[in-house]
Parts: sequence; structure tokens; C-alpha cells
Amino acid sequence: MRLLNDSAFRAVIVVPAYRLNALGFLTGQALADEAKCLGQCVGNIGLRDQRTALEWTRDNIAVFSGDPVNVTVAGYSAGAFSAFHQLAHELYFVTEVESITRIIMLSNGPSLPAKTLEEHEAQFDEYTAKLCSFVGGRIRETGYVRRCLICGKIRCSSAETL
Repeated sequence: MRLLNDSAFRAVIVVPAYRLNALGFLTGQALADEAKCLGQCVGNIGLRDQRTALEWTRDNIAVFSGDPVNVTVAGYSAGAFSAFHQLAHELYFVTEVESITRIIMLSNGPSLPAKTLEEHEAQFDEYTAKLCSFVGGRIRETGYVRRCLICGKIRCSSAETL
């Protein structure tokens, strides 16, 4: 049996984690208002996580014998969509040092536009209502709350408030 490091294949593979589903891509007007006050980005935090991982890889891959000017981003399905948008970011926000050399997109088209804030609102309202209903019951059982996510449009700080 031959191991990968015994072959002619020479690459360092980086597989970063990032926020998915509602924790990475859900947004609504309440979150947009809060983010604006805090000077933060709104929605698509999962894409920001990916960008941070790409920048970290570019800045640190040489420590692992990688080449920071030869980075390929690959994705399948939703990952292909992400790879495309990371390349688009690279082309739109030109910097002195690129983070991506090439992308590989498997099984997805890049032409889908991102949802607008208005399109997210109904999904956001439904999700937060269900989340607060579920979490509220758990919080009352344990009596422990550090911070409540957006509950409809109300910030909560204690189980009694829920």
C-alpha cells in the first residue's frame, strides 16, 4: 500500500469549517439593522468565514510546505457556488496579493443571484419564531441563558423575558 506522500501528488489540502444553513446564511431586517449599528456585514456570514479561511491559508500555507501563490478552491454543489463567489470577490476587491489561483466547480452554475434582504425576511421570521419557541422551552427547563438570538424582533437576555 502506498501513502499519498509516497506518490507524485504534491499538495497541501486545507478543508476549513464554516457556518452553514441559518447560522451562516440567514438574515433579516432585524439582523441588518443591528449589523449596521455595529459596522458589521449582513448575512452570508458563511461566505465571510470562507474568505477568512482563504486569507489565513494564503498567509500561513508556506509553514506547511504549501505555495501561497498556487491556491485552488474546489467545491461541489453549494460548494461550487461558494467557490464562484470567492473568485468573484477576488476579482471585485482587487488586492496586492491574491488568495485564489484557480477554482474547480463541480455540479452547480454560478448564475444564481444572491437573495435580497426582502426575500430573506419571510424565511427569517419563520425560522426565528420556531427557534425561539424551541429554545424558550429548553431555557425554562434549565434556567440558563447567556444571550438569546433574535426572537422575532425582540432581543432577550433572560429566561423570564422569553
